[in-house]
Amino acid sequence: MRVITENPALLKTNAIYDLSEVYSGTPICLKLNETDSEVFKEFEKFLEKEWKMKFKTHQQLLPLRA
Repeated sequence: MRVITENPALLKTNAIYDLSEVYSGTPICLKLNETDSEVFKEFEKFLEKEWKMKFKTHQQLLPLRA
């Protein structure tokens, strides 16, 4: 995760979704996606509608900086 988040060029061209929480019964998906891809937007809509997924971004997982 650090390699991707520390390289803005990678964030703009790649999307990573961690669906592992689904297997434990929690509909939470970690997403690393700062692309403008319509395909990924449709994928996220599908997950929200069909699987009732909630998304957390990598920024929400990082500790707050003072």
